[in-house]
Amino acid sequence: MNIKDINLLPEEIYIKEYQRKKRILKTLLILLFFAFLIGIYVETVRVQSTYESKIDSITIKAKNGTISDLSRLKDLENAVVSMKKSVEQIKKTRMDWPAIFDDITLITPRNVSIINLTADEQGMKLTGEAKSAEDIALFIKNLKSLNYIYEIKPVSIGDENKGILSFNLNIYFKVAQR
Repeated sequence: MNIKDINLLPEEIYIKEYQRKKRILKTLLILLFFAFLIGIYVETVRVQSTYESKIDSITIKAKNGTISDLSRLKDLENAVVSMKKSVEQIKKTRMDWPAIFDDITLITPRNVSIINLTADEQGMKLTGEAKSAEDIALFIKNLKSLNYIYEIKPVSIGDENKGILSFNLNIYFKVAQR
């Protein structure tokens, strides 16, 4: 008997350590994703601010009479209307990502792990693992109960590896169906 073959620690300690590392990794991935979303939000606010400052500048020039050509004024007015519509469209299509991720966290069954998640205004692509097909089915059922989910398409449900099934889902939001 070799010394490496002797296991002095109970298996529960190894399992708890693995679960702890997995929770830390999930937390780091979620924090990284939120940082990415905050960056997108900041950029959107910056663009909106630029549009609004251009609109204010044009409005002030028009009120002060520095624009004398009537056709130029009409062109600028059309540009302002177009910019306002763009800003309104940006405001309307913003998703409440923190609330969406909170919902997903709450409805994810205990035996399901989300490995990767990419999202945009149209929907999400989700990769995960589950202990059984029933857990995947419950997760999909829970996702369908969210009022902003339009459609869920299972792309693949992989082979069982060490008692774990891998899966890929495409999730489409209702707001994308305008």
